[in-house]
Amino acid sequence: DYGAQYVGILISVAPLLVIFTLANKVIMEKIAALIASEDKSHPYSDQDLSECLALSDRISVARRTVTKLRQKLNIPNSRIRRL
Repeated sequence: DYGAQYVGILISVAPLLVIFTLANKVIMEKIAALIASEDKSHPYSDQDLSECLALSDRISVARRTVTKLRQKLNIPNSRIRRL
């Protein structure tokens, strides 16, 4: 339960849940943008998306986390997007 944990940031103290929620929203926006700009005949796999985030934005996200966030966006997997 992250609700009871806090972390000090530059100006104040914020609940971890708030920080993780904001981070997830930013990552979800980046995933949506990458998928929107992908080659539709060769869509990115979740592993490819994870690697793109690490290389371009220095965001280290596991493949399974990309999968979870992509599903929250109601975006199908790469095999279905290829069709």
